[in-house]
Amino acid sequence: MGSVTTSRLGVLLGFSWSLTTTGVLVLGHIENTSVLSVPHPRPADPVVMAADILRSSDRFASAAVGPAAATSTEVLAWRVIIESRAADSVFKSLLAGATRSGQLYALAGIFLTDHAGYVRAAAEQRTLGGHVQTLFGCIGTDQPVRAILVEMDRGEWSGEFLAARARPFGHFITIEQPHR
Repeated sequence: MGSVTTSRLGVLLGFSWSLTTTGVLVLGHIENTSVLSVPHPRPADPVVMAADILRSSDRFASAAVGPAAATSTEVLAWRVIIESRAADSVFKSLLAGATRSGQLYALAGIFLTDHAGYVRAAAEQRTLGGHVQTLFGCIGTDQPVRAILVEMDRGEWSGEFLAARARPFGHFITIEQPHR
């Protein structure tokens, strides 16, 4: 019986200490805020934040990623930009100064905002060639930029990003054919 009383006393003391500490912190916060007015920071511009996400993106991801098919961070950022009045200029800025993956997101936007500009920029990207890290669903891989651009030329990526819904899985894995 003594051990039950001791354990109950320990719980009661712990609970009392917790309540006292919380009360002191809350009262101290109330006293400090009533005397000292702390300015609230302005919320960051969502378009700037979205552009930063795409500018430093290390992969080109489909709209639905992971086991839960959640909308990727990059696609959410892309959608914030496409909905803004400055979409065309933001995407063109990304095309000039983002990672290779970020440039592909920019191209998917420019496809919608300035199709003639897209055609020119896509031709330049084809000339550069190379590969980019991708994430399609749960599959991370390395894809040729040229293959992604073929799909982008058909509007598949822009459409997927707008819908925030992935296309059937078979469209994501591309095997580069040798040039003849």
